[in-house]
Amino acid sequence: MLYLFTFIILTLISQVLLKKEALKKKDVAPNSYLLKMIQSPLVIFAYCLSFINVFIWLLALSELSLLVAFLSTSCIYVIIIFVDFFIFNQRITVLKLIGALFISTGIILSFI
Repeated sequence: MLYLFTFIILTLISQVLLKKEALKKKDVAPNSYLLKMIQSPLVIFAYCLSFINVFIWLLALSELSLLVAFLSTSCIYVIIIFVDFFIFNQRITVLKLIGALFISTGIILSFI
């Protein structure tokens, strides 16, 4: 379970880093956007985390059933609502909360 938790946290961190960098570079001309992104230390670090995460995912799969592992990663969608609110100042709507409730219910039911 520790591997799965680590996988989820690293996935969230890498995606937040990519989003932060994408927002910084949004005013760059389209023809130089990709070049700027691949030269960014944050983007490189985020993709290094993603690469390490591949091996952590393999470790998680070695101790959990595929169904439980995949359904548990769905909690990323629930957590990201709050990450989006606190880091990127996005609104939390009733529909997002209802969706998070459905996802959470599915995750809980997968462990029964």
